[in-house]
Amino acid sequence: MENDLGATQYYGLPYYARWITTAARVLVEKGIVTTDELGRKVDEIRTRRREELS
Repeated sequence: MENDLGATQYYGLPYYARWITTAARVLVEKGIVTTDELGRKVDEIRTRRREELS
């Protein structure tokens, strides 16, 4: 699935960013999570990290 990212994303993202992007795609395609759920979780983690770093 990582090869399906396209050249720009594949070469433009670090290894672990490619890995997590591919994992997220699989979870969405299999119906395990929605893109909205992923977005909310990412926002939650960003907020928590900002608070930790403050």
